[in-house]
Amino acid sequence: MNERAARPRTLAAIAAFKLAKALLLFSVGFGFLRLLNPAIEARLVHWAHSLAWSYDRGIMQKALSLITGMDANHLRLFGVGAFAAGILFTVEGIGLWLAKRWAEYLTLLATMSLLPVEVFELSRKFSIARVSALGLNVLIVIYLLIFVVRTRNVRPTSQELS
Repeated sequence: MNERAARPRTLAAIAAFKLAKALLLFSVGFGFLRLLNPAIEARLVHWAHSLAWSYDRGIMQKALSLITGMDANHLRLFGVGAFAAGILFTVEGIGLWLAKRWAEYLTLLATMSLLPVEVFELSRKFSIARVSALGLNVLIVIYLLIFVVRTRNVRPTSQELS
């Protein structure tokens, strides 16, 4: 299969990967922010009282803080950061899916900028998941870098976009 035929599938796979990460981050961000919301907390208090547990205000925040090692303000920032990253991945994924040139550059730059963070996190705690994520993102950067350089003066035809 020639490069032109394989190119859209690879970009579509990267787009799907970015959109899946966006969905995960939106879920995480929503979960953190929802658990930190006083109205949600009130519902959880009511539920806990109906089960006859002893419950004091902020138990969900305390539990999350204990699990993550972050206080409520850091948890809020984490939730907002997850939404921001989700938005970025959504824009990248949709742009790549639509074969937009700007999305190739955005994905290349954004993915490259996150590699040092991934290396730092890997140095703090080694895991197969972290190695896999780093390896996949390195492969995405290499592919996009080669792709962008090879096609910088080529405009795709309407047949190539479909």
